[in-house]
Amino acid sequence: MSCKQMVTYELIKQLESNSIFLDLLKKGVVPIKVLDYKCIYERWLTFKAEGFSNAESYTYTADEYKLSENTIRNAVNFMSK
Repeated sequence: MSCKQMVTYELIKQLESNSIFLDLLKKGVVPIKVLDYKCIYERWLTFKAEGFSNAESYTYTADEYKLSENTIRNAVNFMSK
């Protein structure tokens, strides 16, 4: 039997569905940066779904959030590992 490992984003979505994620945020167990990264990652995924390349998606997301492309890359890398 093969066991597929969840990426961070999938794990957070699962925690959110059980209302555990907000409790972990409130208690300081999960840094607020993780919530920021989740929002950034979801927006990046939206651009990808619209047919933009990775590079374009990084640029458009960075422009929208007024962040550097490197920050967007960090968020995407964090959420997809």
